[in-house]
Amino acid sequence: MAARYPDFFIVGAPKCGTTSAADYLKQYPGIFMPALKEPRFYASDPFSQAIFGIQRVADRDAYLRLFAPARPDQLIGEATPYYLLSPSAIADAKADSPNARFVAFIRNPVDLAFALHWQLVMLFLEEERDFARAWRGQIRGLRLGQKGSKPYRMIVSLGSHLRRFFKQVEPEKRLVLVLDDFRGDVAGQTRRLTEFLGVPHDPRVPWPHSNPRQTYVNWPLARLILEHRPALGRFQPDVTRVLLEADHPLGRLLVRRAPPETMDPELRREIVAELRPEIERIGQLLNRDVSDWLR
Repeated sequence: MAARYPDFFIVGAPKCGTTSAADYLKQYPGIFMPALKEPRFYASDPFSQAIFGIQRVADRDAYLRLFAPARPDQLIGEATPYYLLSPSAIADAKADSPNARFVAFIRNPVDLAFALHWQLVMLFLEEERDFARAWRGQIRGLRLGQKGSKPYRMIVSLGSHLRRFFKQVEPEKRLVLVLDDFRGDVAGQTRRLTEFLGVPHDPRVPWPHSNPRQTYVNWPLARLILEHRPALGRFQPDVTRVLLEADHPLGRLLVRRAPPETMDPELRREIVAELRPEIERIGQLLNRDVSDWLR
């Protein structure tokens, strides 16, 4: 049987519900999602590598083998949130799969910046644990900590990323879902997702709240394990997720749920002012009232 490329891609953005979406869709018999949640095959451009330093499935044959277990009657999908941020990933995916559909998950960019910072801290990609210092440092071009603060301003510029997404993907082949909307209308949002993919909606399928905020029980041990991800990956394809998932048997030994934290109001006002053009651009592209995001 000839190798198959995905029929749909969940393309981003990070910390916007892509993990929950992948876990949700895995419950449908008519959909196949690989065990590795983020193959990152198309995130090959210098932008993605410089920003995230991410590990990826770089070999085409290895990428296609991820989908080999799919039945002929199943839709194949993959979820890599970095694709939305990449200048070329979506275009490259379309070249391999011209009829593919693309789903972008977004959220309030201010909340995204806050959540993304802690995720990068947990992955040891950000050494500065204080969000205010990390944010202000990256704006001024400072390098904080061992690896330097990530350029959050660029990552959370969702208005610009969506504008490129709209240019790259035809309207009938794209869907944008806003994480904020799932808080009050899970049934309606999941129906939009399944109907867009052409899968009969099943209201009995629960929407999982994956990838919650958490912290390590033992930070030095966590660093040691994550530094050996390539070796551990031979035994578990998505080792990072297993080790970071508090509900997983192995994850319980390493992480625990962390109480939610709120951003300092003064810092929020500062970031809202910085991101106002991006937030307003989202409102224009989606024809959406984003006034709540500007407060």
